[in-house]
Amino acid sequence: AGPTFCRRLWCLLEIFTFLRMGGSVERIEVLFIADPRKDPAQAQAELTATFENFDAAKAECFLPKDRERLLAVIEAGFGDVREFNKIVRRIFAG
Repeated sequence: AGPTFCRRLWCLLEIFTFLRMGGSVERIEVLFIADPRKDPAQAQAELTATFENFDAAKAECFLPKDRERLLAVIEAGFGDVREFNKIVRRIFAG
């Protein structure tokens, strides 16, 4: 997962689908991909902060109607976006 992963709602839907189909958090392995143009320590710190502050409600789609639909799917599957956020943050904390 790179620096833009948390902003791309379609990417996050892959995690949602895996979990809703019965996959467990323990089976997800996240490999961080840092910006190679930055100092490695700085890039890792930025990635860590991005994932610690993950919020699906802030993610985007190219089409606004896709964003609305995908957030509604996440809310229907987890009760609300906050519950999904908690699980995804736990995944990223590894």
